[in-house]
Amino acid sequence: MEAWDVVLVGSGLAAHRAASQSAKNKANTLMLSIDDIGTGDAVGIDGIAAPLQEPSPQVHTNDTIVGGDYLSDQDLVYSCMNSAIKQVDFLEKCGVVFQRDAKGLPDVKSVNGHSKPRLVTSGDSLNRETFQVLEEQCIKYGVVRRGNQLPVSLVTKNEKIVGIIVLDMNTGRLESIQAKTVIIADSGFESSWRGRGSGIGMDLAFRAGISLRDMEFQYWSIFISDTEIQVPHSLIADGAEILSSNGEGLGLERTDSSTQIAQKIEEISQAVLDARTLNGASPWWQSWKEMVQKRTGIDPDKQTLPIDARVSMTIGGIPIDEHGRAILNRWSRWFTGLYAAGESACSGIHGADAIAGNRLLDNLVTASSAGIHAAQWALKTNFSGTEMISEELERCQKEIDNMLQNREGDVYRIGSVGKSLQNLMMQKMNFHRSEEGLKSAEIGLVDLVEKSSNLYCDDASTLYNDNLRANLTLQAAIRLCLAATRSAMGRKESRGSHIREDFIDKDASLLHHSLINANGEYDTLAIRKGPAGSWLLAPEQ
Repeated sequence: MEAWDVVLVGSGLAAHRAASQSAKNKANTLMLSIDDIGTGDAVGIDGIAAPLQEPSPQVHTNDTIVGGDYLSDQDLVYSCMNSAIKQVDFLEKCGVVFQRDAKGLPDVKSVNGHSKPRLVTSGDSLNRETFQVLEEQCIKYGVVRRGNQLPVSLVTKNEKIVGIIVLDMNTGRLESIQAKTVIIADSGFESSWRGRGSGIGMDLAFRAGISLRDMEFQYWSIFISDTEIQVPHSLIADGAEILSSNGEGLGLERTDSSTQIAQKIEEISQAVLDARTLNGASPWWQSWKEMVQKRTGIDPDKQTLPIDARVSMTIGGIPIDEHGRAILNRWSRWFTGLYAAGESACSGIHGADAIAGNRLLDNLVTASSAGIHAAQWALKTNFSGTEMISEELERCQKEIDNMLQNREGDVYRIGSVGKSLQNLMMQKMNFHRSEEGLKSAEIGLVDLVEKSSNLYCDDASTLYNDNLRANLTLQAAIRLCLAATRSAMGRKESRGSHIREDFIDKDASLLHHSLINANGEYDTLAIRKGPAGSWLLAPEQ
């Protein structure tokens, strides 16, 4: 049985940042990627927000709190915004090349949700360059990275991590790993709105006993129609325009949230993106434009592009504190040895909606904190739970064997179940939510939970079994969507990206985080005020 101080679940920007920080702090660190190593993610697509030309981070803090509709934990927002410039400096020193102004300083751009220019970007190269430098950091500090590793179960004892069970798809074997700490740093479950599985790490924590926080909130982005190509906010900051098909503007305001922009796009028959107006910024987007032309046959330099709005990030997830520790229903209780960062975590930064550039910032800050604290904890604790890990390995083996067996009775294909999931989420968990619709979604999702336990697997082997991987991730996504729906039922108000047609106003009595556990039980968690114990920005009444 292998033994590691810190085990990372994930392979994107947050996972690499957390892993490199853990290894830098002398912890033996293993990173497990569900896919091939080096696939990355789209976290940095919008750029990074930082108050580079402001006397203090106070206005950035206020914009974030307002953008999150006052549901952010204000002391955590303050801390995060205070480190924003440090994160930009870190990326720049590691080799990320930012767009610069006439003075040679990183150029800051105006973008929706921010009252001042503070979005820093490298055009379409930011995501690639950030991922590259974080990979280099992992290599520098000796992080062991393994691809095609499918996490199956966390092994816990008395709300403490003792290990993890993983299906190594390179060998087809279930492996038991003893671990002092586990950091969940993979994706959210945003792919559920497109009928695909995701959120496997978040689901691990959920099944281990973590109540997930603020699952009713999602972040909407703009996509090129009939593609998976996202339109970055930084592209719009560089001059691209969102128009109706007849060339008229949509009446967008700087104060509009991502949800409000998505609503305006939905309200018209066809919105388009005009990227012909990029002018001097055009070279920074050459790779993006070439990709669009290859996928659609449309030349963005000569024609407008049809667009639509979709969920690109789920805001809710594993509740964490300022150290990345997973908390248990109250701020003063932690699930020992369990950490989260990035898209799988609910850090308290975004609140009820996110603003452009804070996504990458949040990923870097939470991942760094989780990696450092996990390493420090691991180096002062001992391994335990060998017998429990062996027992869990045996249980998981039986579960996998059962999934691969030919069953009698009704079995379901992943395509049909995934399509049903997409329909439920797009119709009932979009901008038009109501008690009736959410109850209907709950019933449908409970049915999908049952159907997903009988998904057909066309390969009886565990060796590179993509069908098995897809089945397990879809099961995870359905459970998370059910949790999100139940959280949405519990929040009987409209706040941020959560819009109830039957409760159109905000309710001051509901100014708290929502919690939902694996049994469907709803609870609440208090919002944290400023560092001094008072509001940095008092909530609107």
